[in-house]
Amino acid sequence: MVNRQKIQLPLQSFSLVAGFMVWVLISSLMPHIKQDIALTDSEISLVTAIPVILGSLLRIPLGYYTNRFGARITFMISFLLLLFPIFWISTADSLFDLILGGFFLGIGGAVFSIGVTSLPKYYPKERHGFVNGIYGAGNVGTAITTFAAPVVAKTAGWENTVRMYIVLVAVFAL
Repeated sequence: MVNRQKIQLPLQSFSLVAGFMVWVLISSLMPHIKQDIALTDSEISLVTAIPVILGSLLRIPLGYYTNRFGARITFMISFLLLLFPIFWISTADSLFDLILGGFFLGIGGAVFSIGVTSLPKYYPKERHGFVNGIYGAGNVGTAITTFAAPVVAKTAGWENTVRMYIVLVAVFAL
């Protein structure tokens, strides 16, 4: 059990970082995206809210599937599913593309429930708060993307910046 503890907490925490990095892609790159895709303020609000809303709602089924199938398979399927909206957004040229891609980017925020559901199995009850605290620090993924993606987009363009996340997600899917 100790060996599983040693690998599960960092592996699942880094998976949360990756999921959260993807979750905020659209909002982080919106200043660059709106230079190429004409959007009103209301449309920008809608496009940036969709991943957040879906990320919150999808936590319920992901928690259920984690209990049923385990964290490994649930993380893997989640990351495999994330490959499609990332690519879709990297080729976006309309409001519809951003809405559709953002809808599925919500999976990145929903992965939070996977570790919260599965990690307590590896630790005694008196360590659950500590373990979930470490896991929850994976929220730093939102800050990483919020800071780094616009910087990269200045030189690589927002489309290529989004494509770089395909590599990140593919690694975590494996």
